[in-house]
Amino acid sequence: MARQSAASMLATTTPLLLSVLANIAVVESIGVSYGMSGDNLPPASTVIGMYKDNGIPLMRIYAPDQAALQAVGGTGIRVVGPQQHPGLP
Repeated sequence: MARQSAASMLATTTPLLLSVLANIAVVESIGVSYGMSGDNLPPASTVIGMYKDNGIPLMRIYAPDQAALQAVGGTGIRVVGPQQHPGLP
């Protein structure tokens, strides 16, 4: 009886597991938002170093920041910035 239960569980969970693994393989890269609102934040060069050390190829910034843009220049890290919405000031 235990064999039937284990076999039944395996038959049920295998397709689900394969589906999850297939979806994980689709991810090309990750990106991280670079928050700049706070106290005691590290300098932009330190933040860029953390991106490079962890293999993070994409950065989102919410406001144009000259120090961050200069630090990311030439690193190969792509930057996604704020986008203007026609209905917002």
